[in-house]
Amino acid sequence: MKTVALKEASSILPKYWPLTMFVHHNPLHELESLHFKQALKIAKDLFDAKVYMDPSYYVDLYRKGKVRKDSLEKNIEEFLRENNFNFNKYKVRKFLTDISPSWKEYKEESFNNPSIKVPDYLLEYIKKDKGYDNLDNLFYTYIKKYLFSEILDILFDQNIYNVFFNDAVEFISRFLDEGQTSITLPFREQGYWNCFRQFYKLDKHPEDIIEEFENTFQPPSLQDYARQLYIRFFGWSSFIKFRESTPFYPYQEEFPINLEDFGSSLLYLENQYIQELNKSKIKNYFDLMAFYKENKYYVILKLFEHRKILTPKYISKLYTSKDYDNIFNKFINEEIESEAKAIVNLSTKVFDKSDYLQTYNLVKTLKEDEECYLWIKSLEDSYALNFGREFIKEYQIDEKPKAFAVFCVDVRSEALRRNLERVDNYKTFGVAGFFGVKMALIEFDKAHELLLCPAMEIPDKVVLEVPTQKTQDYEKRKNLLISLKKILEGLKNNPYTPFFAVESFGWLFGYKLFGKTLFPSVVAKIDKKIKPKPPKTFYMIDKLSEKEVDTYTDKFFYEKIYQAFEKEGIKIKDCEVKDILSKLKNNENISQNYQKVLNRYRITKQYYDYIYNRFSNIGYTLDEQVILAENFLRLIGMVEDFPEFVLLVGHGSVSDNNPYESALDCGACGGNSGYHNVRAMCMILNKKEVREKLSIRIPDGTIFIPGLHNTTTDEIEFYDEDLVPENSLDKWEEIKKDFKKAGEKTRIERLSSLPYADNPEDVIVRSIDWSEMRPEWGLSKNLGVFVGKSESRINSVLKNRFFLHSYDYKIDVDNSILKRILNGPLLIAQWINAEHYFSTVDNEKFGSGSKVYHNVVSRIGVFSGNYSDLKIGLPYQTVYVEDRPFHEPIRLIAFVEAPLEKVVEAASQTDHPMMLVKNEWIRLVVIDKEKNKVFLFSNGNFVEL
Repeated sequence: MKTVALKEASSILPKYWPLTMFVHHNPLHELESLHFKQALKIAKDLFDAKVYMDPSYYVDLYRKGKVRKDSLEKNIEEFLRENNFNFNKYKVRKFLTDISPSWKEYKEESFNNPSIKVPDYLLEYIKKDKGYDNLDNLFYTYIKKYLFSEILDILFDQNIYNVFFNDAVEFISRFLDEGQTSITLPFREQGYWNCFRQFYKLDKHPEDIIEEFENTFQPPSLQDYARQLYIRFFGWSSFIKFRESTPFYPYQEEFPINLEDFGSSLLYLENQYIQELNKSKIKNYFDLMAFYKENKYYVILKLFEHRKILTPKYISKLYTSKDYDNIFNKFINEEIESEAKAIVNLSTKVFDKSDYLQTYNLVKTLKEDEECYLWIKSLEDSYALNFGREFIKEYQIDEKPKAFAVFCVDVRSEALRRNLERVDNYKTFGVAGFFGVKMALIEFDKAHELLLCPAMEIPDKVVLEVPTQKTQDYEKRKNLLISLKKILEGLKNNPYTPFFAVESFGWLFGYKLFGKTLFPSVVAKIDKKIKPKPPKTFYMIDKLSEKEVDTYTDKFFYEKIYQAFEKEGIKIKDCEVKDILSKLKNNENISQNYQKVLNRYRITKQYYDYIYNRFSNIGYTLDEQVILAENFLRLIGMVEDFPEFVLLVGHGSVSDNNPYESALDCGACGGNSGYHNVRAMCMILNKKEVREKLSIRIPDGTIFIPGLHNTTTDEIEFYDEDLVPENSLDKWEEIKKDFKKAGEKTRIERLSSLPYADNPEDVIVRSIDWSEMRPEWGLSKNLGVFVGKSESRINSVLKNRFFLHSYDYKIDVDNSILKRILNGPLLIAQWINAEHYFSTVDNEKFGSGSKVYHNVVSRIGVFSGNYSDLKIGLPYQTVYVEDRPFHEPIRLIAFVEAPLEKVVEAASQTDHPMMLVKNEWIRLVVIDKEKNKVFLFSNGNFVEL
């Protein structure tokens, strides 16, 4: 089948989750089976992207002391040995630090120096090495990087590709829409291809479209061509990959789509627009080859111009003269001579060598990304050595803790934990933010499930939130706000809005516009009063009985059937609904008229069984709750010496006018707040029946209290405080004051890194200011993971750069705990780290560009301006400040505190984590306190630091 080529071509794509459940991910996830350096080399060529920072960036870090001289020299020595270069490492270091960052200027200076003489053999060698003596190879190399419409645009100054691209974006954004527009694309429910086919009045299948494209254009490789097509629509394609791999996703169930159909539609559209808009005589690749053979120099020069190889002087000549062979030869001769003179200059003045070819090969090898890889490895090695020496130190804390506090591993918890530990004697722990409770929660006032677990997992349990107070007042206020929102959305889509909206609603928009811009704090207080306060609730964490499951499922379908007939305008009796329901359950025949209504509303036996299964999965049995509690406590090493208060503190963020808000929430909770997870775990741990069956003894007087850390403001709010006994209220108030002090200290600490923040109040205002593009730094500057006891980093100031996961290897007899950490939190941290890395090194290709140009599209993501690819990475403002990178793009460094043999054994029993370590997407450092040594995994072996 022709679609196989498209399927193979799409294998390079990662998955992109919608903004509502933003999941940090590695855009090169499908290349992780390769070594990091090799994967980046492929990505650079495939995506035409930057994969490292410029050399000047790393040199700046070196001059600031972040890259150790000994680490750099050690890696230079290794590089020279592996490549059989006979150069002095100190002189290579001088080249890297003093000359390479300004190599372009060095070449110009050398070119303009008449005293530098270049031998002919060097000029010939460089010409051949750069491929300037074989234009055919250059041509074939370049055209593989372009679509046919792009080639026509480049050679003949047309605009076919942009018209095709914009039309394709218009259609796919309307098909994938999740409620942003009031005008729905017709035929969506029939699936993508049927919708596309009917919209464009086609009577063809995807295979027909692919065959027609192949016959018309004769591309050298259909698979390679399709891969470039998917890369042009990288964000949209990655989202479709998420959709087709997540069949339970509601919009995929209702409006199915797959990558083969999408790719076929793109081939059709490109074909159509080429036929319609192409003014040249080139109709296919055969014609293109013929045109190239007759106009070689013109074609190569136009490709050079597009790839920004041609200098301004020669671009001008390209448009003012038709002597293309002369222009080409003069240009490459200048390029070759400037390179050759720089090599001669470098050889004689820096390396003291007369072997110019070896110097050229050294510089060429370094400039082909070896230089930047060498820098990044040296930076990582420096951090591994510096922090490894800190974590190996022993600290003993004898005083009994005032309370235990468990936080998410999130880097933003580090400063708060450190400040809390210094306010008073608190022992803090770190764990993945879903706190061991994977669940699909249905809030009391919502009809959909929140998937509160890491994105790579699917919760098999459902938990219902149930109010314990009357909700009438809450519902009235909420319905009023919903009504206002619907009115405004209706006006937005009404063509007459401009004529009366300002007259009727100007005061309302003025209050928001001027209030939120000039007085955000005041407006926030008013909004807080207007916003309905939700009632107290509890969670149904206990499993339903079979009888309850039957009752709830029948009630659900009774209402579903009744409402279906009501919408159709058909009056139906109670007994008839019950009869239909009975026949549906038992798979019996239903009258044809009734069956039509059921089919229209997708009320089927299959759907009944699905809902029955969901109700069956509500809550946990007592044994399941005991397992959850036991696993959670052992995972973090909390097995003895429990104080009266144990605080489980999840995290969330608050920001206004921010499409990326869920990216600031808890990644381990599916891009949601960790509030529900900590409440659920506290309810389980506070249950007497659970404690009685635990192998860990928790004193009767110990209370687990849930809390939430607002990472934007560093304020902490606690819940279910009615659990605190009266005789402990004074102590509890003291604990809350300590948390408040820790939050204040953390806010002050963050001031130094937040632009335009002069006092702690500014930190809070940022969360409610709708013009603020950087409410917080989020996970930027993440550097590593520390897996070990809190005592090992108690005196370290880690500046919110580490994910901190508690672990006590002494209670992990069979390595099961460490394997869980490696398979879960470590992988999540690596996804986060990789996304920040690539969003920094090339924000346009792998990030999402500036927030200034963002528009939310289809309620699934953003694009730049009116039409663009769906942006899949982080905004420029998340990783940069004032044109300087704020995030430091390096690979994740994982510090694990345990004996070396234990870590090796545990890692070897995992699949993906072990692959990431072997391929050095993760740099693994072992803190072996029994040997009092630190080991780094490098080049396939552990080396002692």
